[in-house]
Amino acid sequence: MKLVDSILLSASVGFLVIGINQVFAGQGKESYWIFMFSIICLFSYQARKLKRKEKAAVAEQTPNKTTGTKPKKDASNSNYTKKKKRRK
Repeated sequence: MKLVDSILLSASVGFLVIGINQVFAGQGKESYWIFMFSIICLFSYQARKLKRKEKAAVAEQTPNKTTGTKPKKDASNSNYTKKKKRRK
């Protein structure tokens, strides 16, 4: 989780707590905008999270140029033998 995501999530929870406190204090109609800020922060957090997941899925599907297209050697299908450790 990045810093901006943490800030959005904590701001959403903070605005929600403040809004609930205002409702119990008897100012329910005046605290409407506080609840809206809470929902806006929560939706922004969810949108950033979804965009990050989509970006990771696209990066998984596209081949990386640094790795190339060569398949990795499999030790069981070749004449590869491990080097023996030398005694001291």
